[in-house]
Amino acid sequence: MIDLNIKEIEGHIVGEYTRQPNQVVDKTTLGMALYNEIDGIIPLGVNDDVTTISYDLTDTVTLDEYFGDNVKRNQMLNALNDMAGSLLQCEKYLINTSYIVLDTSKVYVNKTTKKAYILVLPIKDAVQPVDTVNFFKQVLFAPLDPDDENDYVSKLMTSLNPRVYSLEGFKKEIEELLGEKPKEAANDDWDAEGKSIVEYAKARLEAVKAELKEIEDKEKAVHEEAEAKAKAKEEARKAEEEARAKEEARKAEEEVKAKEEARKAEEAKTEEAEKEVVEETVEEAVEEKETAKAEETVTETATEEKTEEIADVEEVKAFLVREVIETDIEEGTEEKVEQEIPISKNGYVIGSSENADLVIDETEVFPEHARITMKNDEYFIKDLGSATGTFMNGADISQMDDEFPVINGSKIRIGQQEFKFVIK
Repeated sequence: MIDLNIKEIEGHIVGEYTRQPNQVVDKTTLGMALYNEIDGIIPLGVNDDVTTISYDLTDTVTLDEYFGDNVKRNQMLNALNDMAGSLLQCEKYLINTSYIVLDTSKVYVNKTTKKAYILVLPIKDAVQPVDTVNFFKQVLFAPLDPDDENDYVSKLMTSLNPRVYSLEGFKKEIEELLGEKPKEAANDDWDAEGKSIVEYAKARLEAVKAELKEIEDKEKAVHEEAEAKAKAKEEARKAEEEARAKEEARKAEEEVKAKEEARKAEEAKTEEAEKEVVEETVEEAVEEKETAKAEETVTETATEEKTEEIADVEEVKAFLVREVIETDIEEGTEEKVEQEIPISKNGYVIGSSENADLVIDETEVFPEHARITMKNDEYFIKDLGSATGTFMNGADISQMDDEFPVINGSKIRIGQQEFKFVIK
């Protein structure tokens, strides 16, 4: 059973069938129904993409409504005669019965002329298949008027016996019951040359195919134009994204350059300040030396001892080595490199304080976490009372009271930072 959406449009009652995306249109049947005035078929219309098929149902009622509770003899015979005639017309126009809606709720009777019309729905597998014999039997099972002579029903049932049934014979039987003589097949004047019905149907079919081909070509052109527009839009979007990415990269590069120049300027400023401090210190030392001649011997001795101490530190150079990631912004690459941090003094403090010699800015690192010292060319490390520990080659040395010796290649971990102790 098909569903029609009944609505009123500009004073007409219209039944609309909405085609689902997976349903296929039989274009041959559609063309026959669209471009031919077939007697007994309700005219249909379609939109551009054949998603909606509409039928003009103005001034009609369904066959069920027309029959009501008691069907008169002539009502039944006239309706059967009309429907049989409509089916014969469909055969002439090569319309397959699989597209004909044989359902009493979808057969419509004109209120004025009392003529019955059937629907043709040219959608594959949309119509529930019902053979004509069963359909006519279903119609005859309608409630009959008890005051009528209803023996005609048994005669028609006999005509519907599958062994003797033919649509033409069934219609002749109805016409005889109506008091009409069976009409001989007329030679319709289809065209000036007297073509047969089959030849006419074939010619119309070719014309319909040509019209459908033109529709398909237009649809293809529209589809190709839409694809071209979509492609152009996508290319424009990609070009815009590429230009935006280049602009962002340029700004990032300029920002990095600006930061690098600022860093170099700050380093140069720091070096200049350190140089001035050294020069002032040297000048003060010279002045003190000249004005403190009485302590010259002591000063020289202290200087010699200090020189020896400095020499000792310079002779044994120790480093903390860790891995860091360097980013090449121009190349867009990252690389792990080893960073050497020189132990520049005896009593080298590691911690989170800004005053520490090596600052590790982590929450689990204490302000003064650990200290490295040198005695007799040997190095020692001591935890300065942290709660998170100092680890030497995986062992926590924070609980040791004494300093722990550090040898070349030892691994030291403080917080999340791991270093390798290297002596050069």
